Amino acid sequence: MLTPGRDDAPGARADIRKMTAASPQTRGLTLILEHCSGLTSEDKARPAAVARLRLAIGDELARLLLSSLAGDHRRSLLRVV
Repeated sequence: MLTPGRDDAPGARADIRKMTAASPQTRGLTLILEHCSGLTSEDKARPAAVARLRLAIGDELARLLLSSLAGDHRRSLLRVV
C-alpha cells in the first residue's frame, strides 16, 4: 500500500533537468562499432586460440590440457574405487 501524499512531499519529484536521453550518445555507439569491426576485420586476424596455446606452452602440454578440459566430467561417469 502506498502512503497517501507521498508524491506531494518536498523533494519527491525527480530532477530531470540534466537528463540527456534525447541527445545522441556517440561514445557508446563508437565503442560498439569498434568492437564489432574488430571481430569481423580480416587484417587484424589472430591465430586460433589453440595455435596460440601451442605456441605458448608447447604441443604436448596443450594436447594434455585441452583433452582434460574437453573431457566428460559428469559425476555419474566417475568410478569410485
